[in-house]
Amino acid sequence: MSTDIRRACRGADTEQWFRDREIGPEAKEATKRAQQVCNRCVVRIECLTAALVEEDGTGRDYRFGVRGGLTGLERAYLVERGKRQKGRAA
Repeated sequence: MSTDIRRACRGADTEQWFRDREIGPEAKEATKRAQQVCNRCVVRIECLTAALVEEDGTGRDYRFGVRGGLTGLERAYLVERGKRQKGRAA
């Protein structure tokens, strides 16, 4: 079965997924709603993995929108933290 068919956001108003960089209560609430949809999605990990692969080598300014349950800045932090941990292990 296609990942696209199983995604929880299928048919949803996707505008709320791209308000994570906006300021204000409405934008914060929209982002929270998008993350709630992601949190119950059966393909959340696949979506997050795809986002990280697509964004590989980019800076935090390129990462925007909720994907795999994380905002662009949360994904940037995840990558930065992973690099720091990898550096400590070397």
